[in-house]
Amino acid sequence: MHTDRLAPLALILLLIPGTAWATYVNFESSQVHPITLNGTQDRLLVVNTPDARLEVFSVAGDGSLTRSFSVPVGLEPVSVAWRPNLVSGREEAWVVNLLSDSVSIVDLGLRQVIRTLPVGDEPTDVAFAQGRAFVTVSQEDAVRVFNLPLPVPPAPPSQSTVSLFGRQPRALAVGAGGTRVYAVLQKSGNQTTVVDSNVIFGNNPNLNLGRLSQLGLNTLACRACLGGTNPGAPCSGNAQCQGGGTCEGSPPPPYPPLPAGITRNSALTDPPDNLPKVSLIVKFQDGTCQGGSTPGTTCTTTSQCGAGGTCSAAWVDEAGQDWSSCARFRLPDHDLFLIDATNPDLAAFSRRGGKIIVLHGTADYCVSHERTGQYFRSVESRMGKDPTRTFFRYFVAPALGHGLNGAGADSFTLLPALEDWVEKGRSPDSLIASKRDSTGTVRF
Repeated sequence: MHTDRLAPLALILLLIPGTAWATYVNFESSQVHPITLNGTQDRLLVVNTPDARLEVFSVAGDGSLTRSFSVPVGLEPVSVAWRPNLVSGREEAWVVNLLSDSVSIVDLGLRQVIRTLPVGDEPTDVAFAQGRAFVTVSQEDAVRVFNLPLPVPPAPPSQSTVSLFGRQPRALAVGAGGTRVYAVLQKSGNQTTVVDSNVIFGNNPNLNLGRLSQLGLNTLACRACLGGTNPGAPCSGNAQCQGGGTCEGSPPPPYPPLPAGITRNSALTDPPDNLPKVSLIVKFQDGTCQGGSTPGTTCTTTSQCGAGGTCSAAWVDEAGQDWSSCARFRLPDHDLFLIDATNPDLAAFSRRGGKIIVLHGTADYCVSHERTGQYFRSVESRMGKDPTRTFFRYFVAPALGHGLNGAGADSFTLLPALEDWVEKGRSPDSLIASKRDSTGTVRF
């Protein structure tokens, strides 16, 4: 009898584990650049997102893989990028952790995280260009830029921020030559938006005005108080705006009728006015300048039309009605952003009295002199030609190769010219160049 009583219990105990496993659901962040090779292509780096680890595999000559080691990193790693650390001479893997808001820097020789870099809210990718690390920060609509090499802790890294006019930047790529970084957005404007049904039928989005004010955001109401003590409050006239505020905007247009040839099912009797209280999709329509300095030209904003001009661009429904006062913000239809990684802003250097003389040969086989010229012109464009000439001079040497070799001149008065500029204020308009043969004789 004792054995018979235990049998059902044993059966129950066997069934419980199966039920627990069946109800488990694993959620994880979407990956961006989860796999990469190192510089010599003998190691494969892979993010293990659910396990919060970096997995490293050895790559054989035939392409077969052998698991080498694993390193714990931050939560929800979604991207990994390899780089050689020129200071330490070691290989690094930078792992982007979306949930931890950080980048784990892994020393592949030590097989451990040597630094955790806080980067911002929900980073998604990392790329390297021009001695900088670029990290997309999706919830801040920005790319964070860190100067390399990073200083020794606890010194904070030198960083800057490139804001992008779009939502949730995701992937990064470096262009040929390494001077441009491309950032792709997950969400950009597609020239359509939705007007809320509460706004359409009552001009009231039911938003917390105090919270909107704290965040510096505008209301969605088509007609709302401007200024005064209740800014953003829906209104139909100035009397509803307190503390001297005024009622601005236009009331919502009539809800558009059903398209031609489409009738509503007669069995649907609610609502009685036969207008379902649902939101409305509107589309942005480019306009033309009325008046101003460029009348008749295509425009999207009034500022494009010059002084005294207006732009007829508007948010319209399928009936052509203008809902612009109910859709005050337009996200541009920009899916890809181009970031100049060369940073032509040398204002801080100039303010400290710095001087630069750059000489580049036309026969340089490693770095094109045309790229150096592009950088010089970008500095001029950013700072102005005359201000640039007060601290920056660029000279091109015909037939000069990389490392002062080639058929061109190989001796220049660079240092004396720089000393005269810094110490005596004499800026160089030209350089004296010469070339000697193997005996030391000046050829020209």
